[in-house]
Amino acid sequence: MKPHVTSAVHAFSLIIISIIGYQITKSYTAFIPLIFGAVLLPLNKGIRFEDKIQSHIAVALTLLVTIALFKPFSSALADQDMGGMIRVGIMLLTGVVAFISFINSFIQARKRKRS
Repeated sequence: MKPHVTSAVHAFSLIIISIIGYQITKSYTAFIPLIFGAVLLPLNKGIRFEDKIQSHIAVALTLLVTIALFKPFSSALADQDMGGMIRVGIMLLTGVVAFISFINSFIQARKRKRS
């Protein structure tokens, strides 16, 4: 899958699930992933056209938010909160897929550059 597509899916999942999470929990911390998603979306054009700086910023943000989501996921797991596990799990899954897509894209770009 193309990195700009997986990044867009990840950004939209962060935004939409954050809004849903806030409506369910009424906790303002649910908006933290929304902020990351809102920052990732404008970077998509640069990712699509292989802008090196924007792509690396997007990778860093994706990695940061994905790592940060492990704590809420473990808390939802410990509390046996199925809704929380599903919401955070979707954000984690899309983040991991986007990150892998970025890495594959960087590897392919390196190979193209060498040949």
